[in-house]
Amino acid sequence: MLYEYGIMSTYLQGIKDKIMATYKYTSLSDFLCFLVPSHPQKNRILGLSVSCLYRSLGEYKVPFLFSKISNRTKGLTWVYNPMVYCKPKVDEDAVWLSYWPIGNILDDGDEVNVVIYVEKGTMMVCECGANLVYMDDGEVQEEENCENSTRRGEEVIGGDLSEFEVTTGSYYLCRRDLFGLETSSWLKWLFGDNVVHYTDSPGWRKALQSAQSRELRYYVNTFLKVCKYLNLLYSLNANYSSVTLTKSIC
Repeated sequence: MLYEYGIMSTYLQGIKDKIMATYKYTSLSDFLCFLVPSHPQKNRILGLSVSCLYRSLGEYKVPFLFSKISNRTKGLTWVYNPMVYCKPKVDEDAVWLSYWPIGNILDDGDEVNVVIYVEKGTMMVCECGANLVYMDDGEVQEEENCENSTRRGEEVIGGDLSEFEVTTGSYYLCRRDLFGLETSSWLKWLFGDNVVHYTDSPGWRKALQSAQSRELRYYVNTFLKVCKYLNLLYSLNANYSSVTLTKSIC
């Protein structure tokens, strides 16, 4: 189980498409759209359950698999790029199950869009599905009281995600420097041209620093290895010179 930003995820291999039969909203592509239906007052929406059936098409080095959830009515968008994911065997199916605690921003009639992104040529999305998760109002109130005390100030949905806001109401939830120097272009493709450059975002600054730290450690380690290698060569040359000098004296 993976837990990031309040989102819970898990991956299952070798699962066939029958799992989508359990979802109310389904699509035979990487995109689906639905309107939040009216529901009894005693029930409240707790969150959104999303499923994605995908398949590997071949070998690859750095693929990606992430999802975009939008409440078009309220102008809110989250793009989630998980830290880890399941890499299925070639032509084998895998399922990504995720739960998003966004019930407090879903009202009757809201338009919700779900998009699953994969790298073309390496993986393909066969189906995707979504379900609204409901709970009795009394249970929701009790759970909210507990969650509100833990979410406040945390970098989770419903907490403080200001450092990951790339434009008003839009958030890129990721700590991997997956796209490197092309990140700004990718964010514009995902969110539009009005995005803040990712190096100006505090959340991305942390990710950038971690990437720079890894790069610095790499160069330092490489330098130390080179120094060790040069010292070894020097020692071998010194020993060889000493042996040669001894032989010449003899």
